Amino acid sequence: MKHAPVRGAVFHAILRDCLEAQRAPKETEIQLIACKIWQDSFAAISNKDWHDLVPGSEEYEYTLNAARMAFGIHAANTAA
Repeated sequence: MKHAPVRGAVFHAILRDCLEAQRAPKETEIQLIACKIWQDSFAAISNKDWHDLVPGSEEYEYTLNAARMAFGIHAANTAA
């Protein structure tokens, strides 16, 4: 799913909406925040856009987990 670059205030708006409505974030909201985390933290050094990452890859999953943690959702430990 391709999204436009996420601006800083969007993250706060999504987080505020979830907290005020006392609801879990939608998958699309998690994806938007993952995109923001990637573009702010890793895009310049990796020379890859969020949409260039392969779903299921280590980079992709790491960033999705970071987005989930931003919402207070902790991924289950899948390490064997």
